[in-house]
Amino acid sequence: MREPPAHDPAHGRAEHKPPSILGDDASSIEGRGATLELKLPPQNFWGTFKDAEREAAFRTEFVKPGLERVGPKGHAIIMLVVTFQTLVRIIVDGMPFSNPEIWLPVTNFVVSLLGLTGLIASRRLRLRVIYSEVLTTVSYGFVAFTIQFPERLTGIMDRLRTGVVTELVLDESLFSLRFCAILFFCAIFVPLRPEIFAVITATSMASVAIVESLSSATSSGVMVRLVLYLLCASLCANGRRVVMHVHRSQWHFHRTVDLAVLELREEQRARARNLLTLSKAAAAKEARSNLIRVVMHDLRSPLMSVTAVSAALDRMADETRLGEGRVREHIGALNTCAALMEHIISDMLDFERIDSGRLELVNRPIHLGRFLELVTLPFASQAAARGVRLDVRPLAEDLRDAVVSADVRRLQQCVNNGVSNALKFTPAGGSVTVTMLEVSSVAPDGEQGEVDKGAGAAGPNRASIDLARVDVNAAAEEPP
Repeated sequence: MREPPAHDPAHGRAEHKPPSILGDDASSIEGRGATLELKLPPQNFWGTFKDAEREAAFRTEFVKPGLERVGPKGHAIIMLVVTFQTLVRIIVDGMPFSNPEIWLPVTNFVVSLLGLTGLIASRRLRLRVIYSEVLTTVSYGFVAFTIQFPERLTGIMDRLRTGVVTELVLDESLFSLRFCAILFFCAIFVPLRPEIFAVITATSMASVAIVESLSSATSSGVMVRLVLYLLCASLCANGRRVVMHVHRSQWHFHRTVDLAVLELREEQRARARNLLTLSKAAAAKEARSNLIRVVMHDLRSPLMSVTAVSAALDRMADETRLGEGRVREHIGALNTCAALMEHIISDMLDFERIDSGRLELVNRPIHLGRFLELVTLPFASQAAARGVRLDVRPLAEDLRDAVVSADVRRLQQCVNNGVSNALKFTPAGGSVTVTMLEVSSVAPDGEQGEVDKGAGAAGPNRASIDLARVDVNAAAEEPP
């Protein structure tokens, strides 16, 4: 749940905290006392990161995609303008194609086409950023230098031959507009580094100085225009530096936030792995506790039987002989309980095999009649001590002498638990009935016998246990 906004006691209105750029992740970072450093790293005079690795990453992640995206558009615009200008000079002015003033626009068209093709190839071939920067600098620098000459080329050549300045074909404002247009486009849209943009600006200023000094009649007008050109170029260069500074700040901001979010997610994944490890440890501890409870439960039944048998032996008269039938029955019950406890302890020693799933069942022939007598005999004295009548139903004719294949220890353990639970939850004066029945369902493999046990109260003072699903198909045979 979000905390309610804090109230300003002086003004009586809630102060709403602005949302964090990291959302819930930011609040978790702040909660742990971590800080997110968003200060721009140190830069040199041109605004380049002093950290070479950071500068290389910026040029690769920001400059190169920008040049490959915006550079071809600028070349396409130059090609359209040059084509329109050339067609006007040829169609409207009737200038022949052999005139040198036509060759320069055509050359600019070719250079722009090569620049456009080179940038597209750089993106497709995934070349290094230096190739895109060099290609952009050369192509735009060449166009910036030669774009002022076409309309003044004839006048410049005449002045060099005769020393006389001829009248300009177009108004001088067109040259200023063209000079500013190419610089503004490069300064605003083309993501050139300031030092590279300074090269293009210097090239354009050199072109303007040459053209103005050779094609203008008055030196005062030339000086004024050159000062204005220089001012415009300075503004564009400074604007390029500011724009690149903004781009570097945005890139650094997003990169820092992304790294912080990745670090946070990695920390959350590590925390999840730790929680999973702890949960597995807790599950293992719980499994051990369950194992101990099961083992103690299994040991309690034979121990109670031993206690009951020993009490019965203690109550016998002193003249009772060991060979008597009752004594022999009690001794047999003690042997059975001792064997069961030995088996349980052996199971504890085999815990590693149980945990790894390598526990194997040892099947051997079992005489059902004798088995039922042996597993229920130790509970006779326990039932008598609790005041519960233990009723072992005789087997059916077809099961009395039947022999099945099963793991005696596991089967005996199941029967002991069932009878012990029945005696435990049957009140004094009640009865527990043990029966063994044959059912039609057979184990899927047709060989492994299996036993189901169930305990249910047939009345308020009665409990019933059925040993069902005894497979007699696989190994049923008459004893020899």
